Amino acid sequence: MEILLVVGILILFALIFLYGAFYIRKFLDWVFPFDIVRRGGSYNDRSADLTYEGQVSELFFPSIISSILLFVFISPINIFGALGFALGILFPSFMLLLRVRTFSDDSILSSTGKGYSPIQSYILSLLAGIFSFIIGFSMLNFDTPHFVAYTMIIMAFIASLIPLLPDKINKFLSYDIRSERGYSFLRKLNAFIIFIEVIIFAFFSIVIL
Repeated sequence: MEILLVVGILILFALIFLYGAFYIRKFLDWVFPFDIVRRGGSYNDRSADLTYEGQVSELFFPSIISSILLFVFISPINIFGALGFALGILFPSFMLLLRVRTFSDDSILSSTGKGYSPIQSYILSLLAGIFSFIIGFSMLNFDTPHFVAYTMIIMAFIASLIPLLPDKINKFLSYDIRSERGYSFLRKLNAFIIFIEVIIFAFFSIVIL
């Protein structure tokens, strides 16, 4: 019954965002000091008309709703695991909002048509951090060495943060990360980060747990 309730609420919010995009984006344009829609673009449901800043703002509110719903649903089973799940969803969007001046249309290169993409960074950050967030916080609910849990949580923050710093990573590359080659590098880097996390967790599981 609880699963159906959560699914129903998520579907309701999805429909609100789908059919109420015009009013939501008008509201966001009023709330935030930056443009949500590109000049001459439409407030309707064409995501191509959104500025990078608009993408950041639209990621932020659904992530808050999703994290709250997941926490409410999972917390009766494992409150710490629920906290890790919620944090894994919310942290990337919160950091994007803090770094919105970096993830803006101003970052788009005229030569490639690409910039510091907030959507790609959010997805990569979510994938990199969610595993360690859930595992790390869940360990606090069981009789496991706390230093292992804290190590996993710290690792989750670091792993989740790296994809949100493309401008910093860009300084160490011989080519611009705002290109197809750069986007490919970020995806490969993210896969490597996840691999390292799995190896560290496996080590803890075999040697310590």
